[in-house]
Amino acid sequence: MGDNVCGSCNARRRIDVYLCETAIDRLGEHMAKKDRTTDAAAEKDREKWMARFQVRLAMQPGVDRAVVLQAVKEVTAHCAETGEHPRAAFGDPDAYAVRTAERLVPADRAARARRQNALVDGVESVLEKAKGITGL
Repeated sequence: MGDNVCGSCNARRRIDVYLCETAIDRLGEHMAKKDRTTDAAAEKDREKWMARFQVRLAMQPGVDRAVVLQAVKEVTAHCAETGEHPRAAFGDPDAYAVRTAERLVPADRAARARRQNALVDGVESVLEKAKGITGL
């Protein structure tokens, strides 16, 4: 390879053989910044997965705060131990929320919550129809 000008210090060097210290420092800084950017993106993706999981879990029949906290603790502990991303370990957050609710919520409590939700939905529907009729 021929002589080239170093982009970091403008010295004429054989770039293919020798990098000046300034170039090495800048390369190190660039790689560290790239790693921080990648780490930040991965952390943001983990947070988004966890937020979606919590919302979807809370929407499942019979799920209360204690169930959500227990499930979040389990996911967090697993990911901390293994270093896995929650998506790699548990898959889609929506599907995992359904499976988790089935596992942690007693069947009778879930059934009772479904009946209650259906009743509330029915009452809301009647009220909306009545509102339309009376012009309220």
